[in-house]
Amino acid sequence: MKNNIAEKIKNMSQNERQMFLKKIKESGEKYQIYPLSSEQKRMWFTYKIDVCNPYYNVVFALRLTQEKEYKEIEKVLYNIISHNAILHSIILDVDGFLFQAVQKDYKLNIMYIPESSCTDIFLQEKMMDMKKIPFDLEEE
Repeated sequence: MKNNIAEKIKNMSQNERQMFLKKIKESGEKYQIYPLSSEQKRMWFTYKIDVCNPYYNVVFALRLTQEKEYKEIEKVLYNIISHNAILHSIILDVDGFLFQAVQKDYKLNIMYIPESSCTDIFLQEKMMDMKKIPFDLEEE
C-alpha cells in the first residue's frame, strides 16, 4: 500500500520540505509523527544498506479447519496492531531527518488457503516465496 505522506513529501519543493520539517519538529505528535529512537535509527541504516533484504518479514502458517477460524485470527491480529502504533508506522526521511509516522490505514498481507487445495509442498513453496519479499520500512 502506497502511503500518502511519503509521496507528498517527495513532491514538495525544498522550501515546503523545510517548513514541513520545522512543523513536525515543533509539534509532530499532533500529526502522529515522532523522531526515531537510537535503536530505530540503527534498524533504518541497516535496512538502507540492503533494502531488498527480507529480514523484517514474519512468515508463518496456521492449520485451521474452518474459514471462520481464519476470520477470527485476522480480527485478533488487526486488534493487536491497532493497539500498538509501532506495528503500523513507517519511517520518513525528510532531508536526512528521520521520523516514524503512524499510519491510520494499513493492511495485513495474510491469506486463507482452503485445506482441500493446500498440500504441504504447496504451502512450503508459498511460504518460501513470501519470505523472499522485502519488507519496505518506508511503505509498510
